[in-house]
Amino acid sequence: MNPDPSKILGALNDIGVKVTLGIAGTVAAGAAIVVPNGKQVESASLEMFGREPSQLLPNERRAAEFCAGYRRWKGFVNNNIYSWTRTLPGHDNPIVNPYKGPRRIPRPQPKVEEELEAAAAKE
Repeated sequence: MNPDPSKILGALNDIGVKVTLGIAGTVAAGAAIVVPNGKQVESASLEMFGREPSQLLPNERRAAEFCAGYRRWKGFVNNNIYSWTRTLPGHDNPIVNPYKGPRRIPRPQPKVEEELEAAAAKE
C-alpha cells in the first residue's frame, strides 16, 4: 500500500500541480501576513467605534477587521519591504522612490549674496 515514489515525483513534475502549489503557497503567505488577531481587531474597534467587537454591528465589525488587517499589511511593508528596498542602487531616483524626490545640488544664489554684502556695507 505504499505509494510508488516515481508516481509521486511524476505528479510533482506536472505543471498544473506546480502552479496550484505556487498559488496556494502565495495565498497562505498573504493570509498569514494580513489576517489580524483578536487583540488587533479589538484595538481597531475601540479606536474606530469606541466599543468592543462583540458589541458592534456586522458591518462595523468587518470595518474594524479590515482596518486591523490594513494596519498589519502596512506595518509589514514598512518594516520588511521598504527598509531593504532603500538600500538598493538607485533608491534615491525619483522614479523608484517618488516620495524622496530628485537630489538637488545646492547652488549659490548670487542675488542673495549681493544683498547680504550690500546690507553689511551699509552697517
